[in-house]
Order: sequence, then C-alpha cells, then structure tokens
Amino acid sequence: MGYIAPKIKNDGDKFNNHKPGEPGYEFSQIPNRLLSFVMRNIQGNCGNRLKLMIFLMGCGEKFEIHEKTVLKRTGMVQSAYSEARKWLNDKGFITYKPGTNNPTIKVNYAYLWGLIQEEELEEYIEKVENPAPAPQESLDKDGFPSGSVIIGSQYWSWEKYHYLEDTEYFKSQGIDKKEIEAQLKYYFPTSH
Repeated sequence: MGYIAPKIKNDGDKFNNHKPGEPGYEFSQIPNRLLSFVMRNIQGNCGNRLKLMIFLMGCGEKFEIHEKTVLKRTGMVQSAYSEARKWLNDKGFITYKPGTNNPTIKVNYAYLWGLIQEEELEEYIEKVENPAPAPQESLDKDGFPSGSVIIGSQYWSWEKYHYLEDTEYFKSQGIDKKEIEAQLKYYFPTSH
C-alpha cells in the first residue's frame, strides 16, 4: 500500500475568532514558490537566518522595524541577529545599509525570483533532455498492451494517454486529443 499524505487540520481558529488584519491579528503574505526557495536554500541548522528572512519577507515595504522588535518577535539575541543579517546580506538575499541617516534592509526579490526562474529552467531542460521512460505495459495474449485499444493507427490505453497528455505529442502528430479521450472513456469507462 502506498504512502497516504496526512491532511492538515486545525484545532481551534487560526485567528482566535478575530478577523484577519485586526490589531494583533495581522498576517503576512509570502508567495509559496518564494518561501519554498528560501527554505531550500538556507540550511536546516541555520534557523536564525531562516527566521529573519521569513520575518523580513512578511514586512511591508517602507515598514520601519527596530532591532529590538526583530529580537522580540523572532526570539533571537543581538549577536544571532547580526550574524543572520550578515549571512543574508553576503548571499544577496538582502542588502543591509546601516547608518544613522536612513538605514535600510532591502529584500532582494528581483534577485531571488531570478534564481527561482533559473532553477525552474534548469529543471525544465533536464526534463526535456532526459524524459522519464514510458511506463512499461504488460501484453495480452495477442501481444498488445493489456488495457489498450486501437484508435486510428495506434494502440491507446489510459496509462499511455496520461503519460502523453501534458506533452506536445498530440499536436506534433496531428492527433485529436479529445477524440482519443472520448474513445478511451467509451472502451474503458471506469479505468481513468
């Protein structure tokens, strides 16, 4: 039996029966792709770096945040905060400009999204250059893949259809994808 992923359930209300945005019940918005990238690229034993990055991504632009507030909200001590901020700055995740006149911490979203898009492009190229092998189908007594039917000049099964449905195969071969799906539903109505 395969692994079944657990469902997330809440014990109580996330906002403690208040409306999101009420004082004390504000919330942060961080795109999942961005958050996932940050979590993958900050080592697991570097919790303060991750806490600080998530905290900064949750802040609105031009939001002024005092060091004491960061320390209180993240539970870090000053030396841990300084180390985390320096590491994030050195890696290009943020740009920290200290000073008494207009100090800033800039979250480098353009850089991060560029890295995400580069990573996704590399994954796409890898997938195109090294596609997963087609699933092996067992043959019936006549030598045809079991659970298949001839449609047009090819055999088709739900397994083959699903393997090819998100590719350019149908378009490149001039095959009507909807017709193949309709025929498969006719011959194998409970198999898809």
